Amino acid sequence: MIIIDAIKSELQLNIEDDLLLSYIDTAVRYAEEYQKHPSGYYLQRALPPKVKEAIILLVQHLHIHNSGNIKSRHELNYIHTLLMF
Repeated sequence: MIIIDAIKSELQLNIEDDLLLSYIDTAVRYAEEYQKHPSGYYLQRALPPKVKEAIILLVQHLHIHNSGNIKSRHELNYIHTLLMF
């Protein structure tokens, strides 16, 4: 699973851990659903590098758009590409 400090460092985020955890949870659930994995799939496994990158980008997307929702937007195309392995 992704470590909070690693995401904060990589994205240079200065937000509360609770908010960041909610973004991470949303991003992981999105990745699992997009890849048709059962809920909790990535809690039991190491994240493949492309999935980790996609989750980090999803967290950044959620933070920038200040929402707990992931909407179908043009900018998510690259993230979808990462999740199709």
